Amino acid sequence: MLKYYKTYLILLALIVLIWIFRPWFHGSLIGIYKHPLTFIIPVFIIVYLILFVIRVKKVSLKQSEKSPIVAKSVGRFMSGFVCLSILSMIIFSTESDISHFINSKEINFTSITTLPEIDKLRLLPKQVATRYGADSLQNPQEYLGDSQIVMVDGKQERVFPRLPDGGILYFIKKLNGFVTVDASKLDKKAEIIDQEFKYSEGVGVFDNIYYQLYKQKYWVDFVDQPIYLKDPQTQKWLTVVPYIKYKHFPIRTPYWGGFMTITSDGMITDYAPEAAQTLPLTIGNRVQPKEIARFYAESYGYRNGLLNYWFIHKDQPEIDEVNYGDQPFHISTQEGYKQFVVTRPVGGSYGIFKIFIFDTTTAKAEIIEYDQSSLLTGPVAALDYAQKEFPEIDYNNFFLDEPRPITSKGRLYWLISIVGSNSAGIAKNVVVDAQTTKVTSFQNKQEIEDFINSGKVIATPTTEPTKPTTADIETKIKAIQDQLEQLKSSIQGL
Repeated sequence: MLKYYKTYLILLALIVLIWIFRPWFHGSLIGIYKHPLTFIIPVFIIVYLILFVIRVKKVSLKQSEKSPIVAKSVGRFMSGFVCLSILSMIIFSTESDISHFINSKEINFTSITTLPEIDKLRLLPKQVATRYGADSLQNPQEYLGDSQIVMVDGKQERVFPRLPDGGILYFIKKLNGFVTVDASKLDKKAEIIDQEFKYSEGVGVFDNIYYQLYKQKYWVDFVDQPIYLKDPQTQKWLTVVPYIKYKHFPIRTPYWGGFMTITSDGMITDYAPEAAQTLPLTIGNRVQPKEIARFYAESYGYRNGLLNYWFIHKDQPEIDEVNYGDQPFHISTQEGYKQFVVTRPVGGSYGIFKIFIFDTTTAKAEIIEYDQSSLLTGPVAALDYAQKEFPEIDYNNFFLDEPRPITSKGRLYWLISIVGSNSAGIAKNVVVDAQTTKVTSFQNKQEIEDFINSGKVIATPTTEPTKPTTADIETKIKAIQDQLEQLKSSIQGL
C-alpha cells in the first residue's frame, strides 16, 4: 500500500508541476488541438498494431495451424497499415487547402468599386525607421525588438520595445520603454519613452508576457509580436496582444478570437473583438491579427473548389509581394485604419487582380475586383519600373525599398523609397502610377502630399538666374581692381 501511496504522490506532484508550467507545453498541445488528425491517425495506427499483436498471440500454438493464420493476419495488417499511411499522407498534405476551402465558404466580402482615400501618409520604410531607432538608443544593456506600425497621437509611428540585452539581463531586467520613430517624416524624428513594464516580451521566465497570457487563456494562439498603443485618456502605454481561435473538427479554421491588454503594472484584461470598436485605446488603430487578414485573402482562391485550386485556376488570385510576409499593408485611410492585401492572377502575371481590404477594428472585409481593362501594375512590377527610370543609380549601394500603396482621387499608386545599403536615410522617394507605370520623383514631403491631395504633380517653383548687366560687370571689375591696389600697397609697406 505504501508503494502505491508514493506512486500517487509522485503522479500528483507531476500533475501540479505540469499545471504550473503549462505555458511551456503550449506549443506541442496547441499543435495537436489545431491539427487533430496529426494526432488521431498515428494513435489509430498504434492501436491497430496492438490489436494485431493481441490477435497473433491468441492463435493456436500448433505450428501447422499457427503459420497460415499468422500469415493471413500479417497480410491484413500490412494492407491496413499501407492504406492508413496513404490516407494520412493525403490528409497531411491537403489539410491546409481544406481549411482554406472551408473558410472560403464562410467569409463574406463586400464588393466595392473604389479604394478608400489615404489619410495619414507613411513615408519611412521599415528598414530606415529601424536604423533611425537603433541610432537613437544609447543604453548598453538594451536592444530594440521588432517594431509595429501604429497610430500615435494622430500620426503613424513605429514603436520599438527596448528589451534587455544579454543572458543574465534576460532574467533580471524588464522592458523599460520604447523608441518611437515618426513614420510620417522623411528626416529622423525619434523619441525615447521611459515606462517600465512588469510583463513583456523578451524577458524570462515568469515575467514573460506569453507565460502570463497562456495561463489566462490556453487553447488559442497569441500573435508573435505584441502591439504597443498609447492610451489617449491616460497618456500611458499598454501592451495589446490579439489572439486567434479555431473552429470546426477535425479540420480547423482560424478566426480572430479577441485581444488582451496588459498595463505596465501587470493587469491583464480580456476583450472580445467587438470591443476594439469602442475602446478608446484601440479605436482607429490596428488590432485584428495580420495573420487573419492574410488567411482570409488566401482563402478566396479556394471558393471554386479544390480541383479548381489545384489544376484549373479559374478566378484564382495569389498574394503579390516582394518578400514573403510583406502583406497585409497597414494603411491609414479616411475610413479608418485598414489592412490591404494586393493579389495577382495565379501564374506569371504581375498585374493587380483583386485587392482585399480589412478594417483593423471592425474586421469588415471588402474586395475590389479588376478586369483586364484596368491594366493595374502590382508592387513587384512597380519596383522594376522605378529601377528603369533611374539607370544612373548604383544599385549595388542603393536599393528600392518597400512599395506602399497610396490612393489619390480613387487612383492607385505605389510609393517607393530609394535607400542606401546602410539604410541611413532616404535618397529619393518615387511614385509609380499603377495604371500607366509612369514614375514621378519627389524632393520633399510637401510635394507628395500636394500630389495626393490634387492627383497632379505640383513642381516646386524655381527662379531663373538673372543675367548681369554691363553696369553690374563694370562695378564688379572696379571693386576687384580696388582690392588689388589695396593688396599691392600692403605688400610694399612690408
